Amino acid sequence: MSIKTAKGKDALFTEINITPLTDIFLVLLIIMMVVAPTFQSNDSSISMPEINSGVAIEQKMQPFLLLKKV
Repeated sequence: MSIKTAKGKDALFTEINITPLTDIFLVLLIIMMVVAPTFQSNDSSISMPEINSGVAIEQKMQPFLLLKKV
């Protein structure tokens, strides 16, 4: 793909056309804006499980010393 310059020589057209890319991003943005409220309405029915036993993370991580015989 070449274009004519002012001097009459052929030059390569190296610029990227971002119009189709922008169109795709706008369509994806609109789709996400339409779909996002349906995910928010479904999240209210989720119940988180309760932990009845276990050790806290702070208690699990205790420093240790490794000795090597020489």
